[in-house]
Amino acid sequence: MTNVERIVAFMLWKSNMLLKQFGDKVPGVYFNEVDAMDIETWPKESIERVTDVLTFYKERHRNVTDAGMCPFCIINSAHGKISYNIAPSKPYCEECGYGARHGICFESESYYSNLKFQAWKLGRGDRSIIHIMGRGRIVDKLEELFGGDQCR
Repeated sequence: MTNVERIVAFMLWKSNMLLKQFGDKVPGVYFNEVDAMDIETWPKESIERVTDVLTFYKERHRNVTDAGMCPFCIINSAHGKISYNIAPSKPYCEECGYGARHGICFESESYYSNLKFQAWKLGRGDRSIIHIMGRGRIVDKLEELFGGDQCR
């Protein structure tokens, strides 16, 4: 499996998990075929950066954030500089292909904001994807896809 395939598989897994938990309560879908095709066009350096950051979070799972698990946030945050401090930032988010398709995450009409609102309505903790899905489950999936030397 290539790193592109690993990244797409991780995003599809998250999308399927969220669909199982929320069904049609959140309109739209977390990750779709167009998102996958977008990732497939990224330069090798971007794929390597995403792989490095996801591997970093797999190994240091206490520090993982929603943005740190999002390939789109990873490549847009810090504008390509190597950093493990992944934080959404308006100028970079406006350039994000995911944001163009699903809404910029911190805007109220985006898929991500609607997901967090539904989680809040259901009493699901702090409403982050990490807490909705379970940190342990996410780390297990990262280990499955990015564990060992297979993605180097």
